[in-house]
Amino acid sequence: MKKALKIIRNLIVFVLWTFLFVFLSQKLFILIWNFDILSPYSWNIISDFWNKGGSFKTYQDIIFLTFLLSLPFLYFFGLRKAKKLNYANMFLAVFHRFFNEKIDEPERIVLKGMKSTQQYVDDVKNELESLKPEKNQEASSIRANVLKKISEETKK
Repeated sequence: MKKALKIIRNLIVFVLWTFLFVFLSQKLFILIWNFDILSPYSWNIISDFWNKGGSFKTYQDIIFLTFLLSLPFLYFFGLRKAKKLNYANMFLAVFHRFFNEKIDEPERIVLKGMKSTQQYVDDVKNELESLKPEKNQEASSIRANVLKKISEETKK
């Protein structure tokens, strides 16, 4: 059961990460270089340029080629990181933040008229002493008498 859930989770992460990565990289390439990575027309332009002996001379062309070649590495690196995320905590954190903003609770609670820690310790000691049974006076006198007799007999 755990393996099946893990496979389903990984499949969902894979699909969502692929969609997000392709969408963002397509928008980035269109915005910066006016190149649509999903369009065959854009790839034909690059292919014709390369087949006609074109070369990359400007820094913008070199950066374009570097980004284009780094896309697979960025994809797998991001997929690996996306699989390690704990989505349940992220999902619950959003709701936790949402519900905490709705409730007007103070950030900290100030208690007035509280005793100091030492007063609490003294109060607890007094209560414990009051709960102890009182020593039996007869038992202590009997013990004292027994000790006297033992000490007298050892002296003889």
